[in-house]
Amino acid sequence: MGSIAVLMRFNGFVSAAFFLISVGCFAQDFEIKGKVVDEQTNQALPFANLQIERTTMGTSSNAEGDFKLVIPSRYHSSNLQISYIGYASRKIPLENLTSAQIIKLKPENRQLKELVVMPDSSLLVFLREAYNSIDKNYTQNPYQLEGFYRESLRTEGGRYFYFGEAQLLIQGSGYQFEQELGNVKVVKSRVNHFASGDTLRNALYYGGLFVGVKCDLIKRRPTFLKPNKRKYEYHLIDVTANEGKEVWVVGFKEKNGEQRGKLFIEKESKAYLRAEVTDYNNKDSIGYGLSSKVRHIKNTKRVFYRKNQNRWFMNYADVQQTDFNRDLKLKTVVTGEFVVNKVQADSIKLLSFNDRLEYTQVFSQIKDNFQEDFWKGTTVLVPDSTLQTQLEPYHTEQNRKALLAKTTDTFDEKVTKAEPKKKKHPQRVLLLTRLGFSIGTQLIPYNVAPSNLSLNYSSGLSSFNFDRRLNGVGFPLLLSTEFSVKLSRRWQVFYGSSADLSSGYEFLSRQLGLRYTLLINKKGRPVLLRPSIAYGSHELGWSFPTFSNPDGVLFANKTIRTKELSFGVGERVRFLRPSISIDKKINGLKWVYINVGCYLPLERDNRIFLKDESGFFLFRGQESASLEGSGGVVTVDGQQLPTDPKWFNQLYIEMGVRWAF
Repeated sequence: MGSIAVLMRFNGFVSAAFFLISVGCFAQDFEIKGKVVDEQTNQALPFANLQIERTTMGTSSNAEGDFKLVIPSRYHSSNLQISYIGYASRKIPLENLTSAQIIKLKPENRQLKELVVMPDSSLLVFLREAYNSIDKNYTQNPYQLEGFYRESLRTEGGRYFYFGEAQLLIQGSGYQFEQELGNVKVVKSRVNHFASGDTLRNALYYGGLFVGVKCDLIKRRPTFLKPNKRKYEYHLIDVTANEGKEVWVVGFKEKNGEQRGKLFIEKESKAYLRAEVTDYNNKDSIGYGLSSKVRHIKNTKRVFYRKNQNRWFMNYADVQQTDFNRDLKLKTVVTGEFVVNKVQADSIKLLSFNDRLEYTQVFSQIKDNFQEDFWKGTTVLVPDSTLQTQLEPYHTEQNRKALLAKTTDTFDEKVTKAEPKKKKHPQRVLLLTRLGFSIGTQLIPYNVAPSNLSLNYSSGLSSFNFDRRLNGVGFPLLLSTEFSVKLSRRWQVFYGSSADLSSGYEFLSRQLGLRYTLLINKKGRPVLLRPSIAYGSHELGWSFPTFSNPDGVLFANKTIRTKELSFGVGERVRFLRPSISIDKKINGLKWVYINVGCYLPLERDNRIFLKDESGFFLFRGQESASLEGSGGVVTVDGQQLPTDPKWFNQLYIEMGVRWAF
């Protein structure tokens, strides 16, 4: 009996151990890899949709049909759904999938007969219905997309100069916000500069990480989406199926341009399943930019959608731009692509201001981090075979740095000879991404009591007398410009100037300041509240009639020989300028703003001005001197000009447009 009891206890212990081991194994996430192909031809099916059944998690195959998917352990008993437009969808139990799975999809039967003779008017009605159904088919609520991003720069023949990868969070406020760029957070990232790649000057510098939003053609609603028969030609070019539902493939072409593309629309729901557009630039006369070494030839955007909880969300998006590189004398291809791994459409926690990526972020300047297991446990977009081959020597930091330190022979003779030897200036590029510029109009009202202003000026052999009448209330408009540099995510230093747009008064202001940024609207297009403080000076006053100057005028110990001149009188004020502005984003680099503030005088000095009135206005000069001791006498209604005339209001309002942030 004792031995039997011991044996029973031992068997129980073994069973419990096996149970715990099995539970531990089952609790781990697991990874599947594979390829999606045509059942009949074995040809790869690029960008096929793979999704864990009854979840919002999945991925897409790459351009060669390959995929990788990391599956949480809790979904071990679920099915993997695979779909592709024009093919019958499949469900495969995840527990039956191997580590190198070949998934074959069967082509759907196609029926074109009843649609070939469709009149253009009926097709336009169908397209209008699809456009008007966007709000019904796509979410109107805040949503979040978790996914994988890759950008690269290569030759047209497939040799890579650079690529970067990142795990991203993209948040949007719903498809009703058409021009919203959304908010992007980088969760994890790495970049790789292949040998000799740093000297190239064309990569997705601005907005690359925003490809997942910029390429969402249904959200952005470009002009071709809303049918316009005067500008575009539309034709039904195919009919196919997706998950058993009929899909119409509509081709479009710009009548007086080089834009063309396709729309894949589900007939029943009028939902867009896929959209693509290509812009060609075939003009031989197009030149290069002032700083650009490339000429754009072709740009293609594509976007795919999948359905989650009765709403369609983006599943994959990419942009591919072909350029001619003047330095290398060959064609280069810039690519950015984003694949969605998970969709969340409820209880979204909006990204904080510090977490939100700036549109001007230079992704290629992120610190290299290229460990072999960097993406372990993460669903990624599998690299194509060309890129994978070139990655093999760079798997370790030691090997990669050693190879980069040597003169490479991996590029063909044409590239090696053509590529110029230039110094690398990463800090210069980084500085450019921190620069900003704004232009606007500033309004400073004035209220002057009716009076007579007189000037008597004598210097050397010259003597002048001028009078003008001051009266009423005025609203002078000034041209305002500003250059800024970001110090951090929230702080910015700026230099601004304002100048008058009228010959009736004089105003010239310059200031240097510091600005802080607060986010006050997290949904839709961002709205910023930006208090600032600046120190500067301005010269303001009134001008007298223009006079000819054949003999020259002695002014401020200089002889002015310009043909036409005008005197002015006013004051120079040194000031502190507290202000606050509200900025609203329009698109990638552009913001509109309204700014209100107050000039707080620190020091005043009455001045006399002499302004050039001849020649082109951009090259006209102006001199000024302190009124006391200048040879000029100014009176108001016969009384000497007071030290503080207080002609202009100290409050101002300004409106305009900013570029960058």
